Amino acid sequence: MISNKEKYQQFCKTEKDLPIFMQHWWLDTVCGIDGWDVAIYEEKNKVVGVFPYPIKKKFIFKTILRPNFSPWLGPWISKSYELLNDKKVTLENNIYSNLIKQLPAFDWFNVDCNPQLKNWSQFYWSGFKQSTKYTYIIDFDENIEDYKKSLPKKTRQRINQAYEKCSIVEENSIDDLYNLLKLTYQKQGLEVPVKKGFLSKLFNKLEKKYSTRIIKVVSKEDGEVLSSSLVVWDYNYLYLLIGGTNPKYKKINSKYLVIWEAINLAYNKGLSFNFEGSMIERIESLYRQFNPKMMTYFNLEKINSKLLKLYFALKN
Repeated sequence: MISNKEKYQQFCKTEKDLPIFMQHWWLDTVCGIDGWDVAIYEEKNKVVGVFPYPIKKKFIFKTILRPNFSPWLGPWISKSYELLNDKKVTLENNIYSNLIKQLPAFDWFNVDCNPQLKNWSQFYWSGFKQSTKYTYIIDFDENIEDYKKSLPKKTRQRINQAYEKCSIVEENSIDDLYNLLKLTYQKQGLEVPVKKGFLSKLFNKLEKKYSTRIIKVVSKEDGEVLSSSLVVWDYNYLYLLIGGTNPKYKKINSKYLVIWEAINLAYNKGLSFNFEGSMIERIESLYRQFNPKMMTYFNLEKINSKLLKLYFALKN
C-alpha cells in the first residue's frame, strides 16, 4: 500500500503552484524525515487535498508548530480540482473537514497557513482560533526601470548611495550570513534561534534544487561584510527568507541594496517578489518603502492541553 507521504511526494511533482515551504524535500530538511506527516484527501483515487504537518515533542507536549524557515504550511487544495462557484464553499469545507480529522492528537497546534486558505470556517467549527497576518509582494506590472522610478525619492537615494559605497559579491557559503545573524540578534540581547549546521544543511539542499542564492554586500573601501540575505524561489515567488546587517554600518544603507538586488533577481526570473512578511513594525515600515502590495494569510491555533491553556493565560 502506498503511504500518504509517498502520495504527497507525487502530488508535489505535479502541483507546480505549491509553495516551496510545503515541498516534501523541504519538510524532510527542516523537520527531519520522521518529523512530519501529511493528511490526504482523495476523490476517484486522485489526491485533491493535502495538509502536511510537523510533529514534535516539546517538553511533555505533542505539538504541531511552524518549523524554522517555513513561513507557510496549512492545507492545500489542488489547482486542478474544479471548485464550482455555486458549490465552492461546500466543497472546501468538506475537504478541510476530512483533513482536520486526520490530524493526530496534539496538545498545541500553531501554524501560519499559505495564502490559498481564504475560508477557515471549518477550522472555526473545529475549535481553532484565527489571527490575520500580512506579507508584502511586488508583482511587476511594469518594467524594472519604471518600477524603480515609482519608488519614494528617499528609497531611490538610499539604493544609489549604497551602490556608490558597496559591492555585491557572489556567495556560496552561509558563514558570513550566519555571523551577521548573530550580530543582529546580539544587538537585541538574543541568541540566534537556529544552529549554523541547520542553516548550512538547508542551503546545501536548496543549492541542489537550484532554488536559492545568497546576496552579500561588502564595503568597497575595506571589503567588510555589511549585509547578507538568503533568498529562495518556487514557481511563483522569490522570497526574502532571512538576512542580517552589521549594526556598525547601518548608515551605509546596505540592506536597501540587498533588497534591491533580490527584487531585480525576481524580475529577471519572471517571478513576483515576496518580502515574506513581518509583523514587526520597524521591519514592516522598511518593506513598505518599496511600494509593495499587501497580502493576507491566516495563523491558526488550537490548544487542547489544560496545562498549556493555563500557562498562556498567566503569561498574557
